[in-house]
Amino acid sequence: MSEHARAQPNPFVGPRPFQPGERLYGRNAEGRNLLHLLVAERIVLLYSPSGAGKTSLIQSRLVPILRERKFRVLPPVRVSLPSLDLSGNRYLLSVLQTLETAFPDDPMPATALAEMTLDGYLDIRFPAPGTPGAPDATRNQTTDLVLIFDQFEEILTLDPTDRVHKEEFFVQVGALLESRHIWALFAMREEFIAGLDPYARHVPTRFANTFRLELLNVTAALDAIRGPARTAGVDFTPAAAMKLVDDLRIVRLQQPDGTLRTALGPYVEPVQIQVVCRRLWQNLDPAATVIHESDVAAIGDVDTALRRYYRETVDAVARATGVRARQIRDWVDRRLITTQGIRSQVLQDAHVSEGLDNRAIWPLVDAHLVRAESHRGATWFELAHDRLIEPVRSDNAAWRETNLSLLQRQAALWEEEGHPPSLLLADDELADGKIWAAAHDGEMEEYERQFLAFSVAAQRTAEVRRRIFAAMVVLTVLALTLGALATIFFLNAEKNRREAERQYQQASRNESRWWSEHALEQLTVDPVAALHLAVAASPAEAAPRPWIPQAEMGLNQTLRSSA
Repeated sequence: MSEHARAQPNPFVGPRPFQPGERLYGRNAEGRNLLHLLVAERIVLLYSPSGAGKTSLIQSRLVPILRERKFRVLPPVRVSLPSLDLSGNRYLLSVLQTLETAFPDDPMPATALAEMTLDGYLDIRFPAPGTPGAPDATRNQTTDLVLIFDQFEEILTLDPTDRVHKEEFFVQVGALLESRHIWALFAMREEFIAGLDPYARHVPTRFANTFRLELLNVTAALDAIRGPARTAGVDFTPAAAMKLVDDLRIVRLQQPDGTLRTALGPYVEPVQIQVVCRRLWQNLDPAATVIHESDVAAIGDVDTALRRYYRETVDAVARATGVRARQIRDWVDRRLITTQGIRSQVLQDAHVSEGLDNRAIWPLVDAHLVRAESHRGATWFELAHDRLIEPVRSDNAAWRETNLSLLQRQAALWEEEGHPPSLLLADDELADGKIWAAAHDGEMEEYERQFLAFSVAAQRTAEVRRRIFAAMVVLTVLALTLGALATIFFLNAEKNRREAERQYQQASRNESRWWSEHALEQLTVDPVAALHLAVAASPAEAAPRPWIPQAEMGLNQTLRSSA
């Protein structure tokens, strides 16, 4: 059911921080305690897990109360605005650009900002009340300025090698905070706190005053769920609210044997409450005044709700603008999320911003999937919250698996991995890819055409190599065959030679034996003839034959008889 059918707008903001003027439920104690700490200590480091709602607490709870107490709260600043290729310190320039949003009608040129120091800029733009150049609107304010550095972990994650400019940045911030009229709140994710150690010596108090913002406990989570709904005339039953809280705090625990079990954790992420409850509200009957357990059960788990929210928004934007869903998904996946899995920013251009028509971007902003921030007259787009990163990635992966061909999926991986040859298509996959490409030429991206061309070229090279290899194999087999035949012929010839030699020797022995026998027979008849026969039976140079004892014995007998 669409939220537009209800008399009241959706009271849940979804995956974006709360803005000034929007009531934040479940954080009364934290807002009060943070205020007291900041007022008392002047310099405070606020840290928390990702998704705990630091920005929401600052904008919705802290800033309004500080202003009520006559503090001059400057626009919350970021250090991560993309570099403008100007000389100077990019982190300081980013801070000054953010502060310039307070002067939309009279912005300073970026070249001038790049040459300024932080305290010099504040003296010009935010002079103390009653001093020359101070606006009349500041007469009833104190001289106390409050600087808020939001998402301050970016000073550490941006360009880890840029130690020199970061050191300079902290030196200027520290010098500014020597003034007792400057308050500062630094908000960052807790896993990056240790990275401040090399720079803490430049800052008064060395970030000694800290405030940890926990995720919502059960009581606060129930307030964050029921409070906004009540303002819109709808209430959760206690059982329904508790079921939702329990669903959102389920954790998986690994057992000693490696198995997993689920349990109820102590905390709930605020951003998950906003996304799930926003989804629940959209599906609620416009006439309903009570939300029951069955309504909660219908929305599924948080990741599913986030993925569905993203998927339906992309499809709706594609239908409304005519921009292909794939273009929108690729833009979100590759332009708003880095390969390391963190959010990135895109500068808005005249009609197309880094590959996507602006007509498709602004509906994403309206749906709170993308956030648009203005700095010095320029607009930057980024994903609305870190909690969206994994659902967006997983839904894009599932969508590609279902809607893209193998060629398209493999080409995308090839492009992301830096064009490794091992990812190119070959054989049957390449043949199928060529058929698909011929039928969908108008749908192909340029990198897909390159991928196909490289695959075809690699296939041709592989085929040439296969033919050369096959020829080498044939030649090798032929050479081995000829060698084997030659060996066989040689062995047969040698065998025949030995057989002939054996037969010759046998014939010679038989001949010698015959002569010896005849010599003995003639011994009594004609001794001289017998002697000649005995000599003929013995080996001689003219008639080489094997030696046999019978021939020698016959010769000896004939010689004795002749003597």
